[in-house]
Amino acid sequence: MGIIWLWLFTVAQAVSKDGDFILGGLFNVHQFPAENSKGQCGELDTKGLGRAMAMIFAIETINNNSNLLPNITLGYDIRDYCENATKAIEMTFELIKDSTCSNKTRRKMETKSPLIAFIGPFESRTALAINGFLQILDVPAISGTTTSPELNSNTYSYWYRTAPTDTFLAKAMADIIEHFKWTYVAAVGLDDSYGRNGVRSVIKEAARRNGSFCVAMKEFIPLEAQLPSIRNIVSSLRRQENIRVIILWTYGSHERNFFSEVNGQNLTGRVWILSDVSVTLKTFVYSDTFTINESIGFQPHRFTDTGFTEYIIELLTKGTNRQNVPEWWSEAKALTRSCPTRKKTDTHQIEVCIQGVVQDILGSNIPYVIDAVYSVAHAIQIGLAQASTSMTDDHCQQELSIDLLDMRRLLSKINFIGLSGNVTFDEFGDRESAVYDIVKFQQVQDTDGKLQLKTDHRRKMGSEWAKQQKDASL
Repeated sequence: MGIIWLWLFTVAQAVSKDGDFILGGLFNVHQFPAENSKGQCGELDTKGLGRAMAMIFAIETINNNSNLLPNITLGYDIRDYCENATKAIEMTFELIKDSTCSNKTRRKMETKSPLIAFIGPFESRTALAINGFLQILDVPAISGTTTSPELNSNTYSYWYRTAPTDTFLAKAMADIIEHFKWTYVAAVGLDDSYGRNGVRSVIKEAARRNGSFCVAMKEFIPLEAQLPSIRNIVSSLRRQENIRVIILWTYGSHERNFFSEVNGQNLTGRVWILSDVSVTLKTFVYSDTFTINESIGFQPHRFTDTGFTEYIIELLTKGTNRQNVPEWWSEAKALTRSCPTRKKTDTHQIEVCIQGVVQDILGSNIPYVIDAVYSVAHAIQIGLAQASTSMTDDHCQQELSIDLLDMRRLLSKINFIGLSGNVTFDEFGDRESAVYDIVKFQQVQDTDGKLQLKTDHRRKMGSEWAKQQKDASL
């Protein structure tokens, strides 16, 4: 039985399509396996699947665009690393090694299209882990989700991101804390680049504001032995009854595990400030006593995804003849099996059920992922406009060729209007502004205890403030 499972995992971990230029993709389509689990991957991460599908959608859209890269086809090789940084390193090496020219003989015999850039990964800690390979082999990566300020450095010169850095988010959180005159808060973060630097950014903001609020308690959740550590942290928070406001800087399965323990220990009467609300709707089954009403979460502003939602609905409802739809999609289709059939109910009920599955797949960072793909396309277009179609022996690909060493220079030149606004990169490969949706939680009064998320307003920080923050933090 174990052999069959491993074979299925091998089939499902990648999807590829050839093209004149290949974009590698790293996404957490599945969660990290639960403790004591023997599997290499956990359950389906619907939001992670959505990000992988957004990359495919963006490439298909570009390939059908007669104005952007005409007569050129982009391909992809997308891997699922299941929130496992070690697995991501292995996959990065595998993706790059077949595309690297080692000698002139191989250059003449090479028939595979060049890997021009990576899209992804999801987490900042995984970005840090694969950075060495990117530098050694001169392959840039563009992420629509990594936000740690640690990546804002010349050390990570091959790293670009369409998502805003968390220095913006820390300021937004501090503004909210000051607005409500909360003076005594706790901060709990995941013990990785995202969590550590997020919590530290909030502490720095508190210091810059002359003590308008105090981070009285800080804790970090280790990646190893996570569940016992979460249990101890929640117990400590229960004992600190004078701390009524708790910042939680986590994501994905780590957030699910944390709030499962919060619910189990019945930690109530606290206001939560969440750095990521993408998994909140599916995190709990609420008890009668536990609620996060009046708590606040942040997410990147939900820009219009221009056709992606319709693309997902088509794949879920009508079936498709599209090629290269990944094996993972069968797991998404399985989510619709609980929806009523047309023989048993009216069309409206079916649509409501399907829409629920669609919302599980969609996420506010989808436009940022799509813009990451378009960033590569615009860079290639700039490079092809500048380059001759004839190649010398110093370069290692075919007629349509861009010097891979030049991709960083090309990415620094892009300037286009994307789904998430104007896309251009500063000297650190970062966006210079941020737009967040500030979300207030309200619990729907139904038997399932589900949450309804209401967006109160959005807060925008511009390039002048971003520059100030960088100067202050370096």
